[in-house]
Amino acid sequence: FVPVAGTQLDMSLVFRDETGKSAPLAAFLDSRPAFLLFGYDRCPGLCGVAEVGLAEAAAKTGLDAGRYRIVFASIDPGEQPEDARAARRKLADALPAA
Repeated sequence: FVPVAGTQLDMSLVFRDETGKSAPLAAFLDSRPAFLLFGYDRCPGLCGVAEVGLAEAAAKTGLDAGRYRIVFASIDPGEQPEDARAARRKLADALPAA
């Protein structure tokens, strides 16, 4: 993976959410700008640290959280929606109450 400045992500790429629903990425973003972070839901290392860091940094911007999306996308094809749900709960537990 080599990011290239100015490259646009194909919004028709199909993603699956923590409920198992599949849809084009554009449907999940609902025309809002987004932060997209790739990693693993069952990551034993830095993925959780990166997620918490991104969530904390986004909160510090002062932007209305309803105006953007943060998407964490697993790059492990073996992970399932239940892995995403567990990772989401773990992240919520790690963040201070809003």
